[in-house]
Amino acid sequence: GRARRPARAAGEPGAGLPGTGQEAGPVRRQIRMTAFHVRQFVSVPYFIQVMVVATLSTTLVQYLAFNAWHGVTPTVVWVRGGVIGLWSTATCAAGIIGFERYKGTLVHLVLAPVGALRSLAAVVSAAASFGVLALPLSWATWSLLSWSVHAPSWRRLAGVAAGTLMLWLGAVALSLAVAALFVLTPSAISYEGLLLVPVFLLSGLTFLGSGAPGW
Repeated sequence: GRARRPARAAGEPGAGLPGTGQEAGPVRRQIRMTAFHVRQFVSVPYFIQVMVVATLSTTLVQYLAFNAWHGVTPTVVWVRGGVIGLWSTATCAAGIIGFERYKGTLVHLVLAPVGALRSLAAVVSAAASFGVLALPLSWATWSLLSWSVHAPSWRRLAGVAAGTLMLWLGAVALSLAVAALFVLTPSAISYEGLLLVPVFLLSGLTFLGSGAPGW
């Protein structure tokens, strides 16, 4: 069989990156690297707090509004709460590269055998990938608050799955753009909160379908 590349030493560049051997395909390798960095992302309590607090608070406000006006369907309520939780988590990409520099792992990511672009893309996309968990969290929160389980039909569930995939791709694109924009700013993590308002306005989450502005 084909000889495998020996494992890297602990202090050698790229030692902490999974799937960098020649036996893994490019797509599979990228998925494994992203999964690895998602686990690293989850190990920081602050990132978990951002996702959980944004999702729970938004879903609670949507629940109160639903009981007061009944202007939307239950699906819209928990989907909107999940989307806001995902966008809130995706904006953490503003300081993610600076955070890797603070941990001392940025040089290993840049010098990784797969290339700096793919290695850093896996780091940045971890924020949006973890943020997808905001959707099931918002659904569970809505079910608990309303004390009822609104299970969507298979057709609607397929639509939600397709929409989640498109939403994740958009969040990854946003994360890459934000990370590239703030990579040279030492205090990038301080600006994450300032990104939420324009992101929410441009995404259309703060408007109803019938009352959205022309722009």
